[in-house]
Amino acid sequence: MTQSQAQSWMHVFLKSILNDSNLQQKLQTNQIKIIICPPYPILALIRPLIKNIINVELGSQDLSMMNEGSYTGECTAKMLKDYATFAIIGHSERRKYFLETDEIIAKKINQAKLQGLEPVVCIRNEVDSYPPDVSILAYEPVYAIGTGQNEPVQKVVDFKNKLRLTNQAHFLYGGSVDPDNAKLYLESDSINGFLIGTSSLNPQIFYSIVKLG
Repeated sequence: MTQSQAQSWMHVFLKSILNDSNLQQKLQTNQIKIIICPPYPILALIRPLIKNIINVELGSQDLSMMNEGSYTGECTAKMLKDYATFAIIGHSERRKYFLETDEIIAKKINQAKLQGLEPVVCIRNEVDSYPPDVSILAYEPVYAIGTGQNEPVQKVVDFKNKLRLTNQAHFLYGGSVDPDNAKLYLESDSINGFLIGTSSLNPQIFYSIVKLG
């Protein structure tokens, strides 16, 4: 989104959540957390708007595998830590269009941790690697992303059961999540939340998913 689009989005979304007493109670008692992950230029715009709202936080959509130095155009974890608390790493689009390997993703995870950012590690299948101590893992089957063909709940649960996750890890599902199918996923104790793509572009649709948490 552009700056003006992001401002309009935030106005609608924040008005919705601040006027929802039930959702506010869930946020204030740590029952749910909302992580908004805009493009880099929008992070600084949004940060002051949410600074006093409990459990509404910012994440970056990516970060550099480098620390600092002459890497023109890169956005490092050290730069991002002043704005974000989380960082999405290994998203399927980064793997597909930018040819990110497991090695590159591991370096990005390390950079995030060194600067105190919590990685949201994305995997597409059982082949994609992830750190054994991962805190937040997002499963995004490629065929389901932006297609309207979400993966059945039981298949998602079966996939999770094949993973080597600790009891403390949060397991998220991403892939054509909408207000209707979100209810079904949340009925499973195995699925802790969502990595929402297309449905997050409309603040009212995004809010209608968030309030189900």
